[in-house]
Amino acid sequence: MSDIVTIYLGLGSSLGDRLAYLQSAVDGLHRPPEIWVKDVSPVYDCSPVGGIATHNFLNAIAVAETTLSPHAVLDIAHELERATGRRRARRWDDRTLDIDLLLYGDEKIDTDDLVVPPLSLTQRLFYLVPLVDIAPDLIDPRSGRLYREWMNAQADEEDVQPFEGTLRAPV
Repeated sequence: MSDIVTIYLGLGSSLGDRLAYLQSAVDGLHRPPEIWVKDVSPVYDCSPVGGIATHNFLNAIAVAETTLSPHAVLDIAHELERATGRRRARRWDDRTLDIDLLLYGDEKIDTDDLVVPPLSLTQRLFYLVPLVDIAPDLIDPRSGRLYREWMNAQADEEDVQPFEGTLRAPV
């Protein structure tokens, strides 16, 4: 049997029923028998970054345990995105659903199709605020610094506001 690894996934949506798309991601991630969603952060309404998207995103973090490889988790994430009609046309564009594998245990993964943690994780408040909310003492495996230190060091270029709707973790 494979070891159980704790993973953190960034969830985002800027089109359609954004909260429903995020909930569908949480539910879909919990569906495979090798992934157990343990908790979900509060939801945040975030200004778009990158200059292409025009709609605000809802963002949250899901914490799960898995026995799957990082690439298998990525495949499931892409399948869930496609199920919502997501098309990968342009980077930073609006989307129905975006699922990013942010952390896979304390591993550092650098392949052509997967970088974990993403290099942008320590620079993006839309990741950092919900991540620190759900795991305030979590340490970045690349730098050895707490994510809350990275969050506190960010300029306020992104607008990240609490959202009234909530996500429920499967029971």
